[in-house]
Amino acid sequence: MIGCAFQAWVVILIFVVFVIYLIKPLKDFLGDLWSLGLPFPETQTAFGFTNEAAKKYSSIKMFTAPGTLIFLSAFLAYLFYRTKKLWPAGGRGMVGNRVVKQAIGATVTVLTMSMMAVVMMETGMTTYLAHGMAKYTGALYAVISPFIGVLGAFMTGSNTNSNILFTGLQREVATLLGISPFVILGLQTTGGAIGNMFCPMNVALGTGVTGQAGREGDCLKATTLYTIVQCLVVGILAWLMLYVFFPGIK
Repeated sequence: MIGCAFQAWVVILIFVVFVIYLIKPLKDFLGDLWSLGLPFPETQTAFGFTNEAAKKYSSIKMFTAPGTLIFLSAFLAYLFYRTKKLWPAGGRGMVGNRVVKQAIGATVTVLTMSMMAVVMMETGMTTYLAHGMAKYTGALYAVISPFIGVLGAFMTGSNTNSNILFTGLQREVATLLGISPFVILGLQTTGGAIGNMFCPMNVALGTGVTGQAGREGDCLKATTLYTIVQCLVVGILAWLMLYVFFPGIK
């Protein structure tokens, strides 16, 4: 019964996302209904990096935001469970407690990573790093890009957090080099996924679950070579795509 209930929620989520995101007039209509963002004045750092004033900084279109669609799907699933008598007594309290317990850690992590990434972008640090990397790596940046994703995952233990940290940097370097940002951002998230097997947090979790505590160093040694090889293969394929097979791709 639990499996059927979970499948129902997944089907509802897929249906809601596809309907809203694939029907462009509906998506545009909902997106224009309500956007939430705070006004910010113009700022300038001591090094002269300027951010223009914004009426709504990084505004969120509330009715098409991913979180809104997830909550809508959860509510529709709740109604479905109630009609099929799958919802247990006291279910709301149980679900609420589990959501809070499971979400606190991830929320704190994502918030702190997001704040650091925004500070880096809005103070010009990301821009200065991007100019330096574009200048000294040139066409080889495509090969280096996935290693940046690995670095982010190694530091934070998550592909998501790696993307939060380095997506802005990777996109800006791609723009400076005049190459496709889509390819470079694909390399970033691929590197983050590869880095998941290499980060100390996941290694410690794996050794703890399998009763191999204390062998984290052995695991890191064993996965280092695979991490390097995979990143090189992905990076070289991307370099061939950008400069040999599809040199005009944007």
